[in-house]
Amino acid sequence: MSSDSQAGAPVTIDSVEHALSAFQRLPLPLFARREASVLVPLTVVDGEIRVLFTRRSPTLSHHPGEISFPGGAVEPEDSDSRAAALREAVEETGLDPSCCRFLGTLDDAPTVTGFRITPHVVACTKLPDASPSDLEVEGLFSVPLRFFLESQPGYEIGIESGGTIHRSPMYNFQGSVIWGATARIVRDLCAVVRGIHDDDGTDARLRRLGMRLLEAKKVLLTTHVNPDPDGIGAQLAVEEMLLAAGKDVVIVNHHPIPPRFSFLCPKSLYVNDPAGVPQAVAGVDFVLVLDTAEKARAGHPARVFDDHLGRIGVIDHHLAGDLKSPITVMDSHYSSTSEIVLRFLGRLGFRPTKRCADALLAGIMFDTHSFRFINNTPTALRAAAFLLEAGADATTLQDRLFAQVSMGHARVLGHAMSRVRLEMGNAFMWSWITKDEMQQLGATGEDAGDVSAYFVTVEGVKVALYMRETAPGTYKLSFRSRDGYPIGDICISLGGGGHANAGGATVNGDPEEIVSKFRGRVEAMLGTKASAY
Repeated sequence: MSSDSQAGAPVTIDSVEHALSAFQRLPLPLFARREASVLVPLTVVDGEIRVLFTRRSPTLSHHPGEISFPGGAVEPEDSDSRAAALREAVEETGLDPSCCRFLGTLDDAPTVTGFRITPHVVACTKLPDASPSDLEVEGLFSVPLRFFLESQPGYEIGIESGGTIHRSPMYNFQGSVIWGATARIVRDLCAVVRGIHDDDGTDARLRRLGMRLLEAKKVLLTTHVNPDPDGIGAQLAVEEMLLAAGKDVVIVNHHPIPPRFSFLCPKSLYVNDPAGVPQAVAGVDFVLVLDTAEKARAGHPARVFDDHLGRIGVIDHHLAGDLKSPITVMDSHYSSTSEIVLRFLGRLGFRPTKRCADALLAGIMFDTHSFRFINNTPTALRAAAFLLEAGADATTLQDRLFAQVSMGHARVLGHAMSRVRLEMGNAFMWSWITKDEMQQLGATGEDAGDVSAYFVTVEGVKVALYMRETAPGTYKLSFRSRDGYPIGDICISLGGGGHANAGGATVNGDPEEIVSKFRGRVEAMLGTKASAY
């Protein structure tokens, strides 16, 4: 729908009603919250639509003096949430129900105080003419809808609770500050009226994904081959939310969960044998792919994608991917997919359990290598703080993820250092291992992980590469680099992917031949000529 205000035409009650009738709202499960509802009254004064608010009494112990919509908890005697909102509005404002016309309902709004609010928009032909009789309400006032439609709030307020954050704008109208859940409801109303509630931003995509997930009855969750704590942690967190919402869940991955990460245990059926996939996916009506947007990296679970076209979602934090999905949430500004999932769960009003918080913190810690590799922003650290508040055990996770390495990894690391190559004034460090050498060392593919992350800690090294032969003449490349030396585009050019400072690819050739494919690009980035020893 085009915006009336953008087109120059005035916004009318009829145009608001038309916008709401075309709007598909996002209803949220209660998720152990208490059900509440509010009335969003619109009235016309001197030809202008105004929004009616109440000001809470300054003597109240909770939220004194705050501005809100009339409403409250849904009680057993209420026939539905709309009836509850109207009942509360009559009690608080003296509103005459016969003067109200229902226009539509907005998205449910979770609050930090443990409520799930359903906002009902009504048109009032007559404002209350009596003083509020409810002891909670000090008075009434109205604000032109045009003020909200045209306002650019100075900043957003983040309210933390239980490992999630609720973001809301702040509006200041003639010294009266509107914030919190009330401001979020106003913002949602304006987005619907202006026709921008379904734009292409991360929040809008997460909203659409939430709608599709909550409509589904059985959901398949999958991640990339060789699942790591970010992919697994994101799966477990989404699984926890879906189970709480009463959904059936099946997790289908190409590989089993590595023994090192066996503490990340799913509750639902976990399948990695291709033979068991057809039975496991029977009845699945939505597929969510986590921590990859590359079809090839999903492994054999990708075979079911074609059977679910139009019913696939993706959440990923890498730079690129070829997986075609109606709802792809791909944002490389985040440290990990687990961090995006945390934001997603907050959008749906799901407060992480301890299990969920542990899973997400494990994902964030692993992908940042215990916060060594993060964008120079506070988001990952704030996410970790929220998860600690929700009960995550950072000490135990740190020990399980980083304080213990296998003997196989120690052998691989020693072998890697024995043949390491330093080039470009020691700024480029690389090494490799063959499949036969892996076998001689008694090491697994998991044992060969994190070698490049160790290389990049060496003084003077700006770009690090470790290559592991997975089949004769085929090497899996793992890159790491320091800030200011992005290698993500190099990985993409080799058919792989990743982030600006961490990525990988699978390439055919011998080690020297493979490095020659991109040595010039690394030289140009480092501004040096190659010299090796």
